[in-house]
Amino acid sequence: MSKIKVKSLFRYPRFINKWYANFWGYFWLPCDICGRPFGGHESDEVLKVTQAYGHMVCWRCSDEARKRNAVLLAELYEDSK
Repeated sequence: MSKIKVKSLFRYPRFINKWYANFWGYFWLPCDICGRPFGGHESDEVLKVTQAYGHMVCWRCSDEARKRNAVLLAELYEDSK
């Protein structure tokens, strides 16, 4: 059975999220995976570039970021042997 994220059940319109991000000082940038703009208050996953450095991605791309991170960490583990 798949988990249902409460956050994904309801989404505010994009202009409200953009206003909220600007008002509270969060960033409003395009996602590194899909290119859609999102605010720093919406992200829940980081796309790792290296083991210690990464980029936040939008909520729509969280699963893809987890898959890419797993591949990267597996490669780093193999290189460390």
